Amino acid sequence: PSPRYVEAVASAFASGLYEDGSNTFGTGKYGDLAATVAAIFLDREARSSILDEDPTNGLVREPIVKLMHLIRAMDLNTSNNVDREIHFYRLKDKLGQDVHRSPSVFSFFSPNYQPAGPVFEKGLVAPAAQLFDAPQLVGFLNGLSNLFEFGLSDCIWPGALGSWVERSYVLDEPNSGRFNCWEGNEFGPNALSVPFRFRWSPQSNNSSQIVSDLDMLMTGGRLQANNKAIMVDAYNKVVDESTDAYGHERALETVQKLMTTTPEFHTTNNLV
Repeated sequence: PSPRYVEAVASAFASGLYEDGSNTFGTGKYGDLAATVAAIFLDREARSSILDEDPTNGLVREPIVKLMHLIRAMDLNTSNNVDREIHFYRLKDKLGQDVHRSPSVFSFFSPNYQPAGPVFEKGLVAPAAQLFDAPQLVGFLNGLSNLFEFGLSDCIWPGALGSWVERSYVLDEPNSGRFNCWEGNEFGPNALSVPFRFRWSPQSNNSSQIVSDLDMLMTGGRLQANNKAIMVDAYNKVVDESTDAYGHERALETVQKLMTTTPEFHTTNNLV
């Protein structure tokens, strides 16, 4: 955000008021969150499509933000919507970031961090990129791949984001029992799996439509045409090579994994 944008939000928090045209938000009391949230979402920078095309605008997304986005967009849930607490295991070691586990009061990264390359050469900063060293970036992609393939569990340790508790001792019905890792990536009505899996499903088996839907849900409709074509080809290839009735399910899983590797998933602005 620009200094003006930051000042507008800070002023709304301090004054407890925010005006947007004829609409006024807040009670006028210090720290009013209605005014603060309105200032964040209604500011012209938050809604400008022009800024999306500016290569100096936007940011790389934090690992924990990407993970939370994914489990909501792809509906990490039980098969019968039984409420269960989601327990991720040792995310700090695998992703470099975990909720409420900052290594210091100054967060997980420096606000002035400049990765080598174009960002540094242009005098810009990319704070969250400090978490993108090779082990943590690979750990992030491995963890998401495990989520799509096995659900939330410890399968394919140590890359998995869950623990053995998520698959071994599940007390609520009908999601009870002991689940084995080799059963977690099977398809079909009789396939066993851990309770927490991604439950999002497309409305059709049309590969182009499925990729477009995933583009909207996972990258905000910013997936470039060449990446879309790669996704569609990958989906069709898996379906064509399938030897059973679950080719579309495998193809969907493949494309979902590929989507998490795209630059568009890891950034907030359009690519140039």
